[in-house]
Amino acid sequence: MRIRSFSKSTRDAILRQGEDAVRVAGAAAERGDVQAFEAAKALIRQAGERYAAGLPRPVISCCPFDGKPLIRSFDPFGLDGEWWRRGFPRPDPPACQHFCVLRGAVHFRGFRRVAGSFEVTTGPEVPYVIPRILSMPSMLAVIGEVPMETGYLAYTIGYFAETRPPVQDLTCDWPDMTHSYRTAMGEVGQKAANDPWDFELRPWLEARKLLWCVPDSGNRVISFDDPNACPYANIEGDRYQIGVKDDSFWSNGLPDGTIFDHLD
Repeated sequence: MRIRSFSKSTRDAILRQGEDAVRVAGAAAERGDVQAFEAAKALIRQAGERYAAGLPRPVISCCPFDGKPLIRSFDPFGLDGEWWRRGFPRPDPPACQHFCVLRGAVHFRGFRRVAGSFEVTTGPEVPYVIPRILSMPSMLAVIGEVPMETGYLAYTIGYFAETRPPVQDLTCDWPDMTHSYRTAMGEVGQKAANDPWDFELRPWLEARKLLWCVPDSGNRVISFDDPNACPYANIEGDRYQIGVKDDSFWSNGLPDGTIFDHLD
């Protein structure tokens, strides 16, 4: 298993190779050149594998029950990376038995909001909780932070439970928008991630349902300080679902709890 992550220059080169191969595949398909199309598809697959293998795997949270670090793949180099694409199969290491789901946010800190050729949904700029999930028995949430090379700051909200709820009762990992799951009985399901958010963190902090990683600890140490000391409770920033594509950004509103019968 690869452990060393790639540099930004190597990552950018891999992305360019993949984009070039996509263009070649499209041109080959238009002219009916099956051999060239299959060769381009192989290059696209190879670029995807190299990208996934080289992704950094930082510690982004810490389990409040056993203290084990939560290590996930992440692309800190920019929102144009495939990690940020909805449905990307993120190559994550195994987590502890208490880990349930990861949500997140990106604070742009005044820097220009820019992504790639596909729409990215980053979440809001500030940390939040999902009351439906955090209210589950033994569920706790932990806020962490991961600096990005762009100057942005990613906030992570990891959910952990002493007894993990059924997967169908949870939601998708950030930055996805659709929760696809397989139950313990093998049933496959899919639903939109549309649970309402709560930005008022103080009541959850005071109830000790919400904790946070000690800043500058690499998200390896959970603070048990007074809730009033939480550095994430009153951060200023946009409190809506942010969409970004190329150098344009917009508001996708807020999830309102509507249950959709089907997904397009």
